[in-house]
Amino acid sequence: MAIPIKKGKRQIAQRSDGYPHKLAKVDMQALDKALGVTVKMPDYHDVKTKYSILYRDHKKISEEFDQHKDLFLVQSDKLEKALEEVKQLNPYKKLLQNHYQQLYSSKTPEELQELIDEEIQIMMELDED
Repeated sequence: MAIPIKKGKRQIAQRSDGYPHKLAKVDMQALDKALGVTVKMPDYHDVKTKYSILYRDHKKISEEFDQHKDLFLVQSDKLEKALEEVKQLNPYKKLLQNHYQQLYSSKTPEELQELIDEEIQIMMELDED
């Protein structure tokens, strides 16, 4: 710290020109407090600390969001492909329903759907083997 110069009966502050000049922790806290009072924000140090914590948390959340966003885009692409496949299979489903309706005209639409589901299940089991 700078040594004050005596000029007459009064002391005049002297600016430190030493390099590197570092403030002690106590001096830094006093400076923060003085700056806070000057700008009418006496809790400056608390706000500064909370802001740093919030900034760090925001950065972490932002990184997690980016990761989830990438995962979402991949899943979205897969979902779009699956939806396209379903759209392509819908005409076949309608043909199959019409076919079963002609074969089993006495059955209700729910019963026909059960028959179709059973047939599909059997076909899937055969394909797995």
